[in-house]
Amino acid sequence: MNIIYLQEMTATIQRLSRYNGGKSDRVKVQTLLETIEPIPEGQFWYIPSGSSIPPHVLEFLRKDAESKGEVFQLPMIPLKADILESTEDIQEQAIAGNLREVLDDVNKAILVSIMKRTELTKLPGQSKEGYFVYEINYEHNIYEIPGQQNHYEFVTQLPFSGLQLYPSGGRVELVVVLPTGAIVDSNLTKGIDENNAELQEYVTPIPATNKNVVSFEYRLDPTFTVHYSYNE
Repeated sequence: MNIIYLQEMTATIQRLSRYNGGKSDRVKVQTLLETIEPIPEGQFWYIPSGSSIPPHVLEFLRKDAESKGEVFQLPMIPLKADILESTEDIQEQAIAGNLREVLDDVNKAILVSIMKRTELTKLPGQSKEGYFVYEINYEHNIYEIPGQQNHYEFVTQLPFSGLQLYPSGGRVELVVVLPTGAIVDSNLTKGIDENNAELQEYVTPIPATNKNVVSFEYRLDPTFTVHYSYNE
């Protein structure tokens, strides 16, 4: 497991939904990581490729989530490259009639197909604490929530899969810059830690603009959801 001291993520959301009939916004993500030891060469992650997802594929993923009683969230989160290792038995599962296992494998394969395989980029030098520094940048669409016109959610998880926080002082920081006119839903915007405890979010207006910044800071493994909407 790769141990990180700090992961900083800045996500900037663009209101492309104004120009595409409300279908989707766009988020650009920049991430810096400080690791205790260098990440060995040859370790890969699947990250969002930036390509659009066909509507019928989105519909399949939504229906499958509903069949499990889950709220659909497209997990456009960097995934460790070993995610497909558990899908190798899909033919055996199909022959055995294990539909749930087949659908789970198909879900993973679909996610990988809309991502690209990459290594983290190591930056020259080290942090002031002597840690190794990496970066990874990507972008992807944020699709309108089904049945909720003009409502969107940016969902991410820190640290990325395959990374573990340093148990003594390791932390993650997330800053999300929302589009002009976006209204933050404080009830649905939250960070959830590994014990299902809710974290405090901070919503800060940017002076002289109609923009808000949502930020979190934490020291375990939270999942973050930023829910926003537009009045027009």
